[in-house]
Amino acid sequence: MIELSRKVGESVMVGDIKITVMSVNIANKQVCLGIEAPTNVSVYRAEVYGSLKDEPEEKPFLSFTSI
Repeated sequence: MIELSRKVGESVMVGDIKITVMSVNIANKQVCLGIEAPTNVSVYRAEVYGSLKDEPEEKPFLSFTSI
């Protein structure tokens, strides 16, 4: 893990996949982050991501078979 100090309005770039994380606001020991990512990249809070992984995948209502 890398720890970086950022002031409000400063950002961090993640790799070559064009993800930007920006410190938007800091108040009462809480940091508000803005995240820019390509539309094909999902961004979740860790606790939400964990609960999504625990849920069974939905099966498609219809399935088609190649002939």
